[in-house]
Amino acid sequence: MISPTKELSVQYVTSREAEDVLRLSSRSLLRLRSEGILRVGVCWIRKFPTNPNSAVLYDLSACQHALSAATIAAQVEQDRLGQREVELA
Repeated sequence: MISPTKELSVQYVTSREAEDVLRLSSRSLLRLRSEGILRVGVCWIRKFPTNPNSAVLYDLSACQHALSAATIAAQVEQDRLGQREVELA
């Protein structure tokens, strides 16, 4: 059990704060959540978990890590496709 005097190591921020720090629009954050790039419970949570219309809170560190990983994966895939096109030519 977590002691009431200890702070949680994860700090969540509002959507507006996440937009400012990550330099993404609210619509982009929604799309990234829908696509599974920002995973529920890891990158974001609902303020009131039982209410599907509740505000979303973001873990900025986890979001930055997920976005970096997605960018690297996309670049590797693009490099492989480019290399394959050269081999086919």
